Amino acid sequence: MTKTKNMGLLNHQIKFPIDSLEEPVSTFEENYIRHLKGHLSGYEPNINMVKVDVSAHLNRAVIRAKKYLDTSRISISQRVKGAFTFYSYPDYFQFILNQIIENGIIYYDQRKTNSFLDIELNIEKEKLFIDVIDNGIGVPKEHIPNIFTCYFRLSHKSKGFGIGLALVKQFVEEMNGSIYFDSAFQVGSHLKIQLPNMFHL
Repeated sequence: MTKTKNMGLLNHQIKFPIDSLEEPVSTFEENYIRHLKGHLSGYEPNINMVKVDVSAHLNRAVIRAKKYLDTSRISISQRVKGAFTFYSYPDYFQFILNQIIENGIIYYDQRKTNSFLDIELNIEKEKLFIDVIDNGIGVPKEHIPNIFTCYFRLSHKSKGFGIGLALVKQFVEEMNGSIYFDSAFQVGSHLKIQLPNMFHL
């Protein structure tokens, strides 16, 4: 895996100065960005393949998101199915979960009173399937092909730096997985990821 390239891009995302943003960030966003900067100071990922506790990683991602982002208006549901043992790269796996869950929370639709984020992980013998469904602001069809492009944002008012999903796609592909995104503007989005169970490779 190209660890140096990945971590350089990741550090650029996190260490981008807060005061350089065109729009003011919220208290939640500011706290979250500062947390990520501190977390990545001198950080090197564990790129060894090991047995992964899928439920623990999912719980950690949800708890982390609730701590640093406003989830008071979003109903979050999470499920892990399947009894197979899953082997993968734990730090990359955790990063993927963190980003896709946080992305679903950040882009919820403030006009809706029934906002939800549904996360399901299904462990099968040879693959792990991740499904994330929300009824957030969605993405217009013409912009879906660009959703994994580095620095892509729908507008200058969009939250974030437009790099999280690009990294997710890169990590997924380096793990020999696949990723699919579908969305309808002002309706919601569906993100699907398949990761191979390294135990069987």
